[in-house]
Amino acid sequence: MANQTITVDTNHDAVTARAAGEFITLNAGATLTINSEPQRTPMGILHSVRCTDGTCLIDGRDVRHLELAATASFVVGEIVTGGTSGAVGEIIRIMDATTLKLRSVTGGPFQAGEAVTGSTTGTSTASGADTVGTLEILSVFGFPAANTRQGQITGRGTWFELGVSSGAASQVLNHWTENAVDIGAVWVETGLGTGIYKPWVGLGTGQTLAGVNAKAGELGNVFQYDNTTATITFGDGVNGNIPVSGARIRVPNVLLLTGTTASSPLATDPNYTARASFQTNGSLAIDFEVVDLSGMETTFWGCYSVHLIETAFCANLTIAECGSKPTIHDCATGCHRAENTIAFNIRDTASGGDIQRGNFMSRAARAGYIETSAGTVLKDTIFNVHSPIGNANGLQIFKSPDVVVDNCVAYGNYGILATSDSTDILIKNCRAAQLPSTSTACFFLGSSGAKVENPGIPVGITALAAGAALIRGEDTPDVEIKNIGSVGSPIDCRGILYPVLFTGATSDVDVANLHVFNYGIRVVTGQAAGARIRAYNVVGDGLNDIQISSQDVEIWSYRDGDADFGLIDSIRTGLTNIYDSAYAATFQGDTEGTISLFFTEKANNPSLYEITAGTPVFNSKGAAIFDQGDQIVYTWPRKILGYTGFQNVAPELRYLNQLSGNLATEFTIEYDIDTGAGYSGSWATANGTNLSPLTVSPVDGFGFKIRVTKTGAGVGAINDSMNFLGLRMVTTITAQQELYNASETVVQITAPNLPDGTRYQFYDVTNGVELANGVATGSFGGATNYVYTGAAIQVRLRAMFKPTATTAKRYAEEFGVLTINGLIFIPVLEDWQPHNTYGADGATFDQSNGGSITWDSNNNLIRFDGSAATVNGQAVVAWAAWLMTTAIGIRTFPNLVDYTGIGPLELYRIGVQPPLEIINDSSNIIVIADAVLERTDAAGLINAGSGTIHAMPRHNTGLLVASSQANLNAINAALALLGIDITNINTVVSDNQTEIAGARTDITAVGAIVTSNAAVLGDLNTDIGNIDVKITTIQGDVSALGTLSNNILGIATDNKKLLRADINFAASLANFYEEGTTTILMTKNMAGGTGLGLP
Repeated sequence: MANQTITVDTNHDAVTARAAGEFITLNAGATLTINSEPQRTPMGILHSVRCTDGTCLIDGRDVRHLELAATASFVVGEIVTGGTSGAVGEIIRIMDATTLKLRSVTGGPFQAGEAVTGSTTGTSTASGADTVGTLEILSVFGFPAANTRQGQITGRGTWFELGVSSGAASQVLNHWTENAVDIGAVWVETGLGTGIYKPWVGLGTGQTLAGVNAKAGELGNVFQYDNTTATITFGDGVNGNIPVSGARIRVPNVLLLTGTTASSPLATDPNYTARASFQTNGSLAIDFEVVDLSGMETTFWGCYSVHLIETAFCANLTIAECGSKPTIHDCATGCHRAENTIAFNIRDTASGGDIQRGNFMSRAARAGYIETSAGTVLKDTIFNVHSPIGNANGLQIFKSPDVVVDNCVAYGNYGILATSDSTDILIKNCRAAQLPSTSTACFFLGSSGAKVENPGIPVGITALAAGAALIRGEDTPDVEIKNIGSVGSPIDCRGILYPVLFTGATSDVDVANLHVFNYGIRVVTGQAAGARIRAYNVVGDGLNDIQISSQDVEIWSYRDGDADFGLIDSIRTGLTNIYDSAYAATFQGDTEGTISLFFTEKANNPSLYEITAGTPVFNSKGAAIFDQGDQIVYTWPRKILGYTGFQNVAPELRYLNQLSGNLATEFTIEYDIDTGAGYSGSWATANGTNLSPLTVSPVDGFGFKIRVTKTGAGVGAINDSMNFLGLRMVTTITAQQELYNASETVVQITAPNLPDGTRYQFYDVTNGVELANGVATGSFGGATNYVYTGAAIQVRLRAMFKPTATTAKRYAEEFGVLTINGLIFIPVLEDWQPHNTYGADGATFDQSNGGSITWDSNNNLIRFDGSAATVNGQAVVAWAAWLMTTAIGIRTFPNLVDYTGIGPLELYRIGVQPPLEIINDSSNIIVIADAVLERTDAAGLINAGSGTIHAMPRHNTGLLVASSQANLNAINAALALLGIDITNINTVVSDNQTEIAGARTDITAVGAIVTSNAAVLGDLNTDIGNIDVKITTIQGDVSALGTLSNNILGIATDNKKLLRADINFAASLANFYEEGTTTILMTKNMAGGTGLGLP
């Protein structure tokens, strides 16, 4: 005898018998079929099969039992045939005097009373139809190393029905096994005739159902097993469930268990000696369906793939370092008395796992343990610890990203534990509980990105530890907890202290739709040092149900039995260091509610409030301290739901939670409301008279702003400090059921680098809605909130820094697209140094402050009232800059200030899209000096209106307008002060010879002369050079043209006399034509002309 290699399909019974230590190697794609019980053949106990390139198939699907009148005449290996049915099968075992075990049965079933004849000597009569047979396979060490990815172990069985539930307590059924092995699971029908089966798990020999901690309800699908009698005992309804009457109970017909040695057919009792390991040290593909591996130590290590369907285990199922995503459906692990191992353990896999409809019970270790490097889904599965101790958690998720736990039930030291090394864990529709003796948690979240949806307590758990929490988050960022109970069906918390508890550095928490009762202290307790806690739709039955000592807290639609006007405990007790918390919307009973403000300081939430006047400060007790004139504006970050109106009472103002009548006289409280058409932009006093007539929708909600102004002169805490402001609301039970959509994420739009004093506007370009219009304060830049629903929204930022005497910035405009992470603008505000003090405060030039300029936003006009005969151009620039630091200015007067640097000077330009115009509302002549006025679309800029406007150029200007020598003298005087000559004038417009003559020594490179006075040209003809265009309506002497001809590039005229020039002029034109320098020659009147003398 020696090692054997199989390269063709072979039945295990046909292989030459081996001695201890010898092995079989499968190659060339061969299949080795095992459909008998090897220990009862010359081969002995199954051991040492190496699947290099082939499949080891354990197959019990066509194994049958046949009852005969007698079996004495038959021998193993004989082929038997039914005389009537024609059914055929091979005898693999003569079980007793009347029963044959057959394999490869075809053509069946056998029929009762028919003759059964063997191929050798056997003959008898069938007592009935054949039934499902069983395979009990003993193994020592079945599948050692040297397996490859081309190797596969396949197990296939069928169902063996043990019996039908009587519906009585403590029913006993017999298992078919003949060996002392603890059975891990049976499958029980969910009801009479449903055809749906769920695995129930077994307690090993020596254990009792009464000793199990969780043994009823969803965790009560357990039974007690005795391997000395092979009996299954179900529960009595208290200690273990009772199967529904008429439900069928079944088990796989293939069972693998441990033998003693390769040469002995005796099985061991796994309660007392180590079981053989079904260990796979290679890249095998594991594929089992309807097989019981209870008698093996099962560790699938290093497999290429693992596929387990309706497979039973006892004590442990371990899958490690699997090369692809394992599939484990409808499997179960029973509770072995002698082993404290993890019942279900999947770790170090590259592709996560797909685990569904399982039932895993451990004795005193974790029932489930997940440690994978990729996404894992666990669904409809039970994890139950018999006697939890230490870290014997129901389900523990460790170092695993992207895990989904859906509709699972867990019980242990912690029910479901997601540790800090895991990320993006979603736990939904799950029920979990912890030991009554430990103050832990049903759900423990230590992972980043943990989400719990629709959590609950398992049916059948009647008590939890008094000091425990339903859900606890510790040192974890980005937590979502939502849909705990409902409005009509709150969760009974069984007397625990905390339905929700946050500790450590937990941050970014959303708690939504939390409805509970029967708890010890508070619904939500935050003892965390983290930030951003949001509570939506919270309902409890106690007093003072929310306590948050964290930062950045908002509470929306919260109801408890506390009639103390919406104060949460952290505000009531004056806990310190509660930053970034301002908003709450609460209910106090069926008909009353409160919307509340908490005056805590902002630290990481720049949109919390806006200081619009003065410098109010905040103390460590969550209060704002005001000086006279200080002002703060608060804008609720989302629409407020659940109310139908306001009560006819004054706002309630508190300091250190004490009502203060002084505050009502010292402060003015105003509001602006958005009931669907947007905010009005104006403020009204927030009193019962104004508020109570307002109607708001509990479904659509309303936007709300509060402006708090210290108008009185009183000082001291009772006069100048405030930590709470509340407005009483009207509500109904129906209205309170309108729930906030926590999945609509409130994100921030910010421009953090805007210097204090900068006016900013955020505008929703996509929907045409102004989102924010404010002033940057407190080094927070600009900020606002936005309820993000997933749509791509384009947002525009406009920003204008209010100039000071020493610092000025240019206007900025930028665009961005909003995402789930919000939107951050980092605008570049370039330095702008004004030439004089006009740049310091343009407000002085506005009519509202006694100036002469105002903005007409309806008609897009800058209006001058004529009260000032001369307005410096930089005054207009300064006024425009100031206007854009106002709310209406940045909203309606954009992009009107710019500059261009030319040498040491700068040209200020006023331009706009859509077109802007300047109008003089008086009958006076207004001079705008020292500036250039032009519009970007090149259309007319100046609308004279009732009077006249002259723009007086300073440098490199596009227009020189003068109607008198006095005007020109004024220009010269102004320019002389600046040391500037008139150069590069594109157009000169004048009918005054003296005016132009007076400036002729300074005029060069004139682009166009527009005049009706011939003397103008005559006087200038010796001084003008490089005239680009000459436009004239001269009626007299044309000799100037002859003199100027050497410089003429274009003539446009309607006077025929110009074209009757002497031959010298005509020759000059001809010469210029030949030289190619005459570019424009136009006339409307050639009558009487002699021609131009051109070629």
